[in-house]
Amino acid sequence: MPPFTKSLQGDLGAFLLRKTQNHTCLDGATVLSYNSIHGEVTYYSAIGAKTMKRFLAITKALSDESRVRALMALAGGEMCVCQIIELLSLAPSTVSKHMAVLHRAELVEVRKEGRWIYYRLADEPSLPCARTALAMTLECLAGDDRIRDDAKRLKRIRKVSRDDLCIHYHN
Repeated sequence: MPPFTKSLQGDLGAFLLRKTQNHTCLDGATVLSYNSIHGEVTYYSAIGAKTMKRFLAITKALSDESRVRALMALAGGEMCVCQIIELLSLAPSTVSKHMAVLHRAELVEVRKEGRWIYYRLADEPSLPCARTALAMTLECLAGDDRIRDDAKRLKRIRKVSRDDLCIHYHN
């Protein structure tokens, strides 16, 4: 988001702005400059920067096939990380990193129960475009051959008991 300028009136406002130049204001914006002649302050909104950062986290999360496959699998309900590892046929550390990226993007939620870690699609991501991105992904890829193959494989994986499946990954 580009910097923008606001006009302020009064000597007290001008004094406070001079004192906060190149510092963070209470509303999270950073004052970049103050024009005493026109009583204008130029500042960069950190709120816009946070939104951009969160948006980029979503696009990053959706830019990897394995992460998208995990999202599509989670559309069928909550899964233990061992089930995701088995489905994707990746190393546990790799799956953990992929799931952390999805979690930072607010596309999935995580819970821990003892030594088991479970993931599910986020109920209410705080950024509206996260909900839109998730819905678009689920809709656009529902008929994809790879996703259909994953769904068949996932049916078999879900039939295996958690203890039998996860013993390979929890030693």
